[in-house]
Amino acid sequence: MECFAQSLAVLQHQSELLDSEIPCQADIGLLRVDTYALKLKLQPSPLKLIEDLKKMLPKVLKERLLEIKEWLTKQIGSLKSNNSSIDDFVRQQNSLRNVEKSFLKIKDKLGVINSQYITLKGAKFDIKKEDDQLSLDVVQNIVLLI
Repeated sequence: MECFAQSLAVLQHQSELLDSEIPCQADIGLLRVDTYALKLKLQPSPLKLIEDLKKMLPKVLKERLLEIKEWLTKQIGSLKSNNSSIDDFVRQQNSLRNVEKSFLKIKDKLGVINSQYITLKGAKFDIKKEDDQLSLDVVQNIVLLI
């Protein structure tokens, strides 16, 4: 996650450097070098990458959160079933074993997603309120499962 945050910072820094440090023209001895065309070609690259990431990453994180929420909802439902017979009890025990087997992996995945959300918010990415709420809902479902 730190690598991702650093990459965003590098892209932002490159964009700022292109704006401030590369002049449109420079006199080198008796020659005047016109860098305007080069600057126009270089400048959009970091900005375009940042804009593309701003469009793509919140959607990807939302999809991952929805997958986790769906899994959690399914598991919670299977564990809350009534035990009116021995078969129901056995099914519930099997569900509990499946949850125990997969829970740490899901919890780790959620930890990574939450770290990514924090990084995106710090980088001023547009995170919708509904996505924030989805993240909170998933965390609440994790607590219910524990």
